Amino acid sequence: MTRSTTRMLLPAALALALAAPCAFAQTAKQQEAQRAADEAKEDARDAAAEATAARSAAETAQAASSANPASVGAAVQAEVATQNATQAEVAAGVAAGAAGNADGAFSESGSGEAVTKSAAEVAKASAETAAMAKAQAGAAAVGAQSAAGAAVHAAITTPATPPVATIAPTVPMAPMPATEVTVVSRPPSPMQEDLQAEFAAFDRNGDGGISTAEARSDKYLVRSFRILDTSRDGRLQFEEVRKWLDE
Repeated sequence: MTRSTTRMLLPAALALALAAPCAFAQTAKQQEAQRAADEAKEDARDAAAEATAARSAAETAQAASSANPASVGAAVQAEVATQNATQAEVAAGVAAGAAGNADGAFSESGSGEAVTKSAAEVAKASAETAAMAKAQAGAAAVGAQSAAGAAVHAAITTPATPPVATIAPTVPMAPMPATEVTVVSRPPSPMQEDLQAEFAAFDRNGDGGISTAEARSDKYLVRSFRILDTSRDGRLQFEEVRKWLDE
C-alpha cells in the first residue's frame, strides 16, 4: 500500500471509529423504546382481559338480581359490580391509548440521536401509564367479581315472596251455660252526698242552681245542659240532675 493511499484511508477509518459510539447509543435507545412499546401493548391486552372479566361478572350479578327482585342486597351488589366493570373498561381504554403512544414513539426512533432519545422517553412514560391502567382494571375486575358473588348469594338466600302467615286452626269452644245479664248503659250514680258536693262546686254563687255561665267551666256539663234542664228555665236544679242520673 502506498503512502498516499494510507493517507486517504486513515481519515475514513478515524471517522468510522468516532461515529461508532454514537450509533451504538442510538441503537440502545431504540431498543429501550421497543421494550417499552412491547410492555405497554402486553399491559393493554391484560387490561382488556380484566375489563372483559369484570363485565361478565356484572352480567352475572344483574342476572341474579333479576331472578329475585325481592332481594335488595342482590340489587345493590349488582349495581356495585356494574360500576366496577365500567371502571375496568375505562382503565383498559387508557392502557390501549398508552400502548399506541408507546408504539408510535418507537416508530419515530432512529431518525436522529435527539429524536431517538425523546421517543424512548415517551415510550417509557407511556408504558408506565399502561401498567398503572392495567392495575386499575385488575382491581376493578376483582371488585366486580366479588360483588357478583355477593349478589348471587343474596338472591339465593332472600325469599322470593313474603312468608305466608300461618293461621292456627280454630278450636271449638265449649257451650257456656245461659245466664241472665243486665246491661247498664251508664255507671251507677254516685252517693247523694258526693253529688251534692259536686253540684255545690258548680253553683259558685250559692243560689241553689247552676246557670249556663257557671256550667261553662266544664265542657261535658255544657253539652248536657239542655238535656238536664227539664224545666227549660235555663238553670239546673239539684233534683233535675239527680233524677237524670237515677233513670
